[in-house]
Amino acid sequence: QTFTGWGFASNDGDVPVDPNAEVTGNWAVYPMYKNAEKKDDTTQNVVSFYAGTDKLIQTVGYYAKDKVKFSQYALGIQAPAVEGKIFTGWGFASNDGDVPVDPDMVVTGNWAVYAMYKDAPTDDSKKDDSKPADTTKKNDTKSNTKKTVAQKIKKAVLGNTGATVGGVAVFAVLALLGFAGITVLRKRA
Repeated sequence: QTFTGWGFASNDGDVPVDPNAEVTGNWAVYPMYKNAEKKDDTTQNVVSFYAGTDKLIQTVGYYAKDKVKFSQYALGIQAPAVEGKIFTGWGFASNDGDVPVDPDMVVTGNWAVYAMYKDAPTDDSKKDDSKPADTTKKNDTKSNTKKTVAQKIKKAVLGNTGATVGGVAVFAVLALLGFAGITVLRKRA
């Protein structure tokens, strides 16, 4: 509010005191104010995205008055790839461990968030290549439910590939022997 001068209280509201009026007795005057013009609020909330404790990736800011959700701040921010890890989202660092940021949370100040990761699943095909291709277990459906569709397809294709290559090789050898036999018989005739 802005001070506008002194006034008398009356039934009709505050009446401004005329600065040129002559005081003729005891007057009770009160300060009068008007509402100040609202300025456009340019306060910004800034989110700083970090990879590790000291590697700043990027900062993003929006006007606080717009009440922007964290998901908008994080749009397009790429966490760096870490070998053997999968990016799980952004989080606040705390003494109790990383606390994930809710994407629907409205940013209410300046935040520092860190990339969070979990261990990547291990690849079953690298464990033991010495086993034969058809090593299905009786209860294989239980272990298959935890695998992604891509992993199941990869296992099926790679598992059958060895058997298929062996079959093709045997067929090719038999075909060559047959062709050689026909060629030898034709030359003698």
